[in-house]
Amino acid sequence: MKVREKLSITPIVDFSTGKTLRDTSVTLGAIENNIGGAGTRLGGYAEYAERGPQFAIWISEHSYHPTRWMKEIEISYSGSDFRFDNSNSSWQRTRLGGLFELKTPYRYSSALRYEFVGIAYREHLTYAEGTALPKEGTFVGTMSELIWDRYSFNDLAPHGFKVTLELRPGALLGAAQPRFEARVESIFSAQLGSRTVLAGRATAEAVNSGNVNHSVLIGGQRGVRGLQDAFYRDQAQAFANLELRHAIPLAKRLYLQGVLFADGATFLPMNADGVPTKWLGAFAGGAGLRLIPTALVKTLLRVDGSRLVTPTGEWFVQFGIDQYF
Repeated sequence: MKVREKLSITPIVDFSTGKTLRDTSVTLGAIENNIGGAGTRLGGYAEYAERGPQFAIWISEHSYHPTRWMKEIEISYSGSDFRFDNSNSSWQRTRLGGLFELKTPYRYSSALRYEFVGIAYREHLTYAEGTALPKEGTFVGTMSELIWDRYSFNDLAPHGFKVTLELRPGALLGAAQPRFEARVESIFSAQLGSRTVLAGRATAEAVNSGNVNHSVLIGGQRGVRGLQDAFYRDQAQAFANLELRHAIPLAKRLYLQGVLFADGATFLPMNADGVPTKWLGAFAGGAGLRLIPTALVKTLLRVDGSRLVTPTGEWFVQFGIDQYF
């Protein structure tokens, strides 16, 4: 018997509209999943998001060996647009750097995972205008990630829950600025039928103030549908998304899924000087449709229509090729 290794390339494709054409997010890339026949993954993508270009390339050992530390190396570049109310300052922030990640061995019977990451990047400003411009420098830090995973993916009715805790201590060298970040995120899905599910996500995250380049971002593509994208740069924020999904079959391995949803958030934006302003709230509700070909994993056609109730009252329609969460 002859055995021939086949190519195992997985495409990376993502798309989501935002409040304006400039806020559209587009991602194209690919992953080769079996370099050298050892399950080592080599991947890369190019992306337009946060009104700027992004790219990354990485290589990682497979993470299914229970007695071995898994290693990953990544090099990345990101650009992000900054603008503010009541300020003449605006700029494009770029970061060029990389990371080295270690994932601990584990037991198949355990839901607990731990990951450690070393991070470094050079932070630079381009297209800068105004007087309140943050300092540039080189960031060096770490990330510790603790994951409790009892979530089972399914195109139509996933079930279970997953909780992730991230701690990111570090400093911007040259500017002598400490940088700390903490994040906790949970997702859950409860099956109400074979094709009906109540799905939710809740996230809370915070950073230290002083430099608005070190902030957490909320918007319509992650947070509350209809909220401005790449605009609210926060010291702290919390948001939750809840969706009731029900799918009906159209053809073999093709389903139409209707969704009712509600999004809510509270957040503390910073101004151009990196000073927190005041807490704001956001809430949106609406309905959507997804056309789901189950032959394609995590790929679908999505349209959501929402009514943003606060901080402004307006309608919003968003298109995408993946679930909102």
